[in-house]
Amino acid sequence: MLPLWLLLPLVDGVSQNVSDYCKEMHARRPQRANVILALRGESFRNGAGQATIHTCCPSSYARQREVFASHKAFIAQLAARGFGTTRLLATTYACSRGQNYTEDLRRWYLPWLRGEAGDWNVLPHSAKSYSQHKRDAMAGLNMPSNHLAELQADRPGLMTQSKVIDELLSRIRPVVEATPPKLLVMLRFDTAIHVKNWALFDDCLGSGPLADFASHDILDLVPDSYAPCFSAWDDVHDNLGAGTMVKDMRRMFQLPPERRDCINNVQLRKLTGTCLADDSFPDRAWYNRGHPN
Repeated sequence: MLPLWLLLPLVDGVSQNVSDYCKEMHARRPQRANVILALRGESFRNGAGQATIHTCCPSSYARQREVFASHKAFIAQLAARGFGTTRLLATTYACSRGQNYTEDLRRWYLPWLRGEAGDWNVLPHSAKSYSQHKRDAMAGLNMPSNHLAELQADRPGLMTQSKVIDELLSRIRPVVEATPPKLLVMLRFDTAIHVKNWALFDDCLGSGPLADFASHDILDLVPDSYAPCFSAWDDVHDNLGAGTMVKDMRRMFQLPPERRDCINNVQLRKLTGTCLADDSFPDRAWYNRGHPN
């Protein structure tokens, strides 16, 4: 028998059927003591955002190790507080230049992979889409012409942020549908995480799903019976990412606005390579000298 979410027709925006499904799954309130950690996006990033498109220069390796160390500590703290074991599902991009660091990345996270092929997905870097707006912005920075030429123009078949989120959610759905986890965490691969007050963290999860306030693009914390709803959402905005789903979900369940102290309790840091003296792509180091981290 097909899972219920596969039978739901889609319409513009979040569908009424998804809304009904969310409320039905929330009313059941099944739960098991485990965590789903969903990591997404580029790893081993360089420099200042979209203007430095190539990944895996040498300095990015140490920064990605810092991110991993924070994820490892976060998982250990969750286990110590009774959240149970963690299962990882991830989507990232292969290195665009330099070393094949993503093989090391998989080895770091191996303890939380179940050995199923669908839990770890590495997309070719050439599959990443760049909108015309982003291409024009990079050209305005006098980015070297050979780098501009490598940008993939936005066209059908290429991966945008919303498509990466949709792809990851499609793999989360069958995992969470039968029995939701105690916690679903969606986080970017380039972002370190640290909880300042764990008692407050536990209390905040009782208020429903939460997302970061800064951009609603970095972190989503989705407790127990809200997880199937999150995974079935059919209105992912490309410009703001998964976090807008949390805002919409809270409105749908008639929950009060997110508590700012809850989000401020979770420290997030984007960590990227500096790519200066150790830059294996010297024709791009000029940008980072003018735009330090």
